[in-house]
Amino acid sequence: MQTIFKNILQKIINTNNILLVAHEKPDIDTSSSVCALKELLNSLHKNTTIYCLDKIPHQFNFLPHINLVINKILNINDFDLIITCDCGNFQKTGLKQLITNLPTQPYIINFDHHPKTDNYADIEIKDTEAVATTEIIYNFFKANNIFINKNMAECILAGIITDTKNFLYTGPNTNALKIAAKMLRAGADWSKIMQNIYFNKNSYALKLWGETMKKIELNKKYQITSTNINFNKLNKIDEEHYEGLPGLLSTIRNIKGAIFLREQTNGRIRGSLRSFDKSINMSLLASSLGGGGHVKAAGFNTKGQLIKLEKKWAIIDNNV
Repeated sequence: MQTIFKNILQKIINTNNILLVAHEKPDIDTSSSVCALKELLNSLHKNTTIYCLDKIPHQFNFLPHINLVINKILNINDFDLIITCDCGNFQKTGLKQLITNLPTQPYIINFDHHPKTDNYADIEIKDTEAVATTEIIYNFFKANNIFINKNMAECILAGIITDTKNFLYTGPNTNALKIAAKMLRAGADWSKIMQNIYFNKNSYALKLWGETMKKIELNKKYQITSTNINFNKLNKIDEEHYEGLPGLLSTIRNIKGAIFLREQTNGRIRGSLRSFDKSINMSLLASSLGGGGHVKAAGFNTKGQLIKLEKKWAIIDNNV
């Protein structure tokens, strides 16, 4: 891995125009990863653009360079190198069709910590033992003796905090805690990260949470709790305000897993899955529905609408 990290840095040094890509429906990990790399590329005087298909949630505004993210690529041929972060498959970049149709494929590097589902990068750094992609970015910096300044440290720590749900999902992984301590010593502001990520809800978001809590159901056979929300019921709620709801379900005593389904205005359903028992692999369930993720935290996005049957909720695709 050390050799590959050094090869990546050399590739960056030899390249002038670089595109950093965060995945669609961005979370803090993908956003922090591209921002940390942007900080490095600025120090190397590279022409760098950050792209994300979807709008960055407002609570991520504390990240350095996040205001530079664009949502539309005018000419993909402007870039000599593309670096994707936290993109488990090509589709999540939002650029698959655009790049696939090019006569000459650009050089792509991917930093990711999800299980392998796709082959689209020329160099793929995939470490499923890492708790977050920002942990891999830290390892990349360390392998190349890159000085980690305050901005980089804040990005790395933010990704680790959110993808572990404040270290709830780290399990036996003590490396994430060690990295977090180093980032604090490098100047990262833990309280600022927590304030922006977890203490940012408005009154409309709290109404959504109340609506969701009223629908909680428990499958006693499998000890899995579930709830759902129709996006149209509270139309002043942005997608970002759902952040934290799956974690809230985990506070219910003696459950093994949680499922949160949200119906969207575009005829699709997004699902967030959490496991609190080693016997339940949520990534397998998510994969069967076209999604993916980790054993303890996974998700999917599928066509359909939620229909309440006599004793259960069902996902119905009216086009089938």
